[in-house]
Amino acid sequence: MSITLLAFLTVAVAVGCSSSDQGAIDKAVSATVAAAISATSTTKSIISTAVAATATAAITPTAKPAAAVAKAAPALDAIQMTLPDSVFTADDVAAAGWKKSKELSSKTLPGATSVWYGFYQQRDVEVRVYESQDEAISVGQELADLHTGRISGPRTSYLSYAIVGNLILLCEKKIEDCQSLLDGIGQ
Repeated sequence: MSITLLAFLTVAVAVGCSSSDQGAIDKAVSATVAAAISATSTTKSIISTAVAATATAAITPTAKPAAAVAKAAPALDAIQMTLPDSVFTADDVAAAGWKKSKELSSKTLPGATSVWYGFYQQRDVEVRVYESQDEAISVGQELADLHTGRISGPRTSYLSYAIVGNLILLCEKKIEDCQSLLDGIGQ
C-alpha cells in the first residue's frame, strides 16, 4: 500500500517537470524507495520523504548540455560600401565581367528601380538598382540583410552582399568571391 501511494505521489509531482529534470527525479525517487523499503518507517514518513526528495529534485537546477545553451549571436561583419556618389546600371556591372541573365520583378523590393539576376565566376549574383546610395541604404539594406540571413528571416541562396554606388549586389557565397567584380564596377 505505501509503495503504491508513493508511486502515485511521485508521478503527480514529476508530471509538471521538464524532461531535462527527469534524470534527477528518477535518481531521487529510486533512492527514496530503496530507503523506504529497507527501513521500518511508517507510511506517513515514507510519503513525506519521497515527496520532499522528489520536489527538491524537481526544483534543483540541473546542468544543461552544451548544445542546449543559447549562444550569443555573432557580431555581424561590416558591409562593404563603396563609391557613394556614383550611379550605375546593370550594364555597368556587366562591363565589369558579370553575365546578365534575366530581369526580375522589383515589386517586392521597395525603392528598387530594377533587379537583375546573373553570374560571376560560376556564382549567382543579384544586382538591385536604386536611385542613389542613400536610397539603397535606407530602403534596400534591411531587405538585403534579410535575404542573406544576416537578420532572422527567409534566407535565399545568397550569403553576402555589398553596396557599390546605388547598387546592392548579393553574392551567392562569400563576398570575396565577388570582390574583383565589385572592384571593376565603374573602372
